[in-house]
Amino acid sequence: MRFGGYELPHAQRQQTSTGWEVKTTAVPSRDKSYRKKITNEGKSMTIEGLDDFGTQYKAWTFIDQIRSLVDGVARTFDPEDDTPTWSAKATDPEFHLNVEKWRPGAYRVVFSITFIESE
Repeated sequence: MRFGGYELPHAQRQQTSTGWEVKTTAVPSRDKSYRKKITNEGKSMTIEGLDDFGTQYKAWTFIDQIRSLVDGVARTFDPEDDTPTWSAKATDPEFHLNVEKWRPGAYRVVFSITFIESE
């Protein structure tokens, strides 16, 4: 999978969805919050994957590279399968680091990032 010029390494799972953005506002003295549909989000895809690195430096560089994709700029997202490419923005990167299991030569980073369709 490619996002702009960046290739996402070792994508294990992808989930595509469409939906509405909902704004939720807490209302004092009520059991339920006020919810309002704001806009159609269009297509979104969440990618989950993992990668193993030989050094901590490479692991942290990878995390910084993924975070740098979340800059509000729309780029071409190519799933590199039979589906067409589409314009998207990157959002919500998450990283799961089990640093207790890190040892020299084995630094695993599990990540997820969501791409939201853009015009």
